[in-house]
Amino acid sequence: MPGDSQLDHFRRCSLIEVGGLLLVVGAGFSEGVGLIERLPEAWPGGNPTAWVGVFGTAMIAVFSFIGFEHLVNIAEEMKTPSKTLPRALVVTLGLTAVIYAGVTWVAVVTVPPDELASSPAPLALVFERLTGMPLVTMSAIAIIATLNGIIVHMIMISRVIYGLVQQGNLPQVLGRLNPHTGTPIVATLIGATAILVFAIFVPLEGLAKLTSQCTLGLFTW
Repeated sequence: MPGDSQLDHFRRCSLIEVGGLLLVVGAGFSEGVGLIERLPEAWPGGNPTAWVGVFGTAMIAVFSFIGFEHLVNIAEEMKTPSKTLPRALVVTLGLTAVIYAGVTWVAVVTVPPDELASSPAPLALVFERLTGMPLVTMSAIAIIATLNGIIVHMIMISRVIYGLVQQGNLPQVLGRLNPHTGTPIVATLIGATAILVFAIFVPLEGLAKLTSQCTLGLFTW
């Protein structure tokens, strides 16, 4: 399971990831009163095309919030999870909602929606318009955020498989541990292989939608 060095890695990557989003929000709010006056532009209003876009991206938004489930999957590695976990869920959900709302607000009033929709890297485009800095700056942050998310998913997958083995629902070989680190080796390899295969053969947007659909299906079931 995650060691101190891995946790330090997650903290650093998470700070970079959140810091990139806060840079966008901060740059937008540096525009002053103009941003507040244009707040109504962030609401689709009676534009049916805009609402189609909103509902079309809802599945991808679900993918963005799947990380909250990961907190529950690693609850056994927490200290006093009965107290820590509820607080962590409430705090992270609240902060994430505020940051996402701020980024969406700034993006919509900075770049025309049609241009945002056609851009392969909309957030990087918004950052460039606000700060004048090159796209590569936000792209580097996005790469770090993606790698951090992949590692978290690898840990989550291995933890779920290991838990199912302990419950007797999967073969014991899948729960084999590294004698030195206590990491479930086979389960981790399964997770890493699955992520690699999907990343190679499934487009990112399609992968996000597929993950969201499967997650919602499991929750419904």
